[in-house]
Amino acid sequence: VYPADARAAGIQGDVIVRYDVSVDGTVRNAQIESEDPPGVFDEAALAAVRSWKYNPQVKDGVRQAVRNILSTVRFRLDDEDRYDDL
Repeated sequence: VYPADARAAGIQGDVIVRYDVSVDGTVRNAQIESEDPPGVFDEAALAAVRSWKYNPQVKDGVRQAVRNILSTVRFRLDDEDRYDDL
């Protein structure tokens, strides 16, 4: 969810989040790797990433955890909150 203060100020930004995916497909250990601008979108980005659910990686028929994944969460005012209603 786009932070209301950032929306009102017309601020956009990007946050890179590092995290692991457990064998059940849930996100674990999410942390901010970098953010621009600092301190504006960090909590919103972490909340988004922590809500994601993956199909776990399978190797030789066994589910595997995956570590140190990097994802960029972009906050753009022109995106019309396309993910808020999911």
